[in-house]
Amino acid sequence: MSFFDNLFHSTGFSLTACEERTVGTHSDRNDPRFYDWNSSPSQPFELLEHNRMYYIQEGTASVITHKETVSLEQGYVYLFPANSIVATRCADMMRHSYIHFTMTTPFNYFNIINMHRRYRADLRTDRLFADLIRLSLSQNPMDKVLQQAYFLELLAPFFDGAELVNQNV
Repeated sequence: MSFFDNLFHSTGFSLTACEERTVGTHSDRNDPRFYDWNSSPSQPFELLEHNRMYYIQEGTASVITHKETVSLEQGYVYLFPANSIVATRCADMMRHSYIHFTMTTPFNYFNIINMHRRYRADLRTDRLFADLIRLSLSQNPMDKVLQQAYFLELLAPFFDGAELVNQNV
């Protein structure tokens, strides 16, 4: 592992995917970014291997968890922790950017902190996601530093006003 990879991992997060995608039954199936997103009847639920952050740019969809159905709305950023069991539905079309990431810390922040699961995006959010997607394709090691900074800036609003679930942690 290079110095820059170690620096990137030292903060506890590692990005595994960062893309823009169009999903749903009425979107352009010829678009290389197309994905159906409707869970298969034979495999309706999946266990998330990565933490997932979605920025909804157009349309709507829903994520069904064991506790609730979360309606994904245009103009919001959502967070779904790893090890969640979910099903996804998109009746029409949704265009979104997403980040899949893992945590390299000895504990999972999302299990010990009561935090927001969504926030309203702004103009900066749009630019940060676009920059992250661009940087994820870069081979320049210095871009890892920018990638980490942009990712943490997108993650920070989820922690605004967060509280520890267990004060003994």
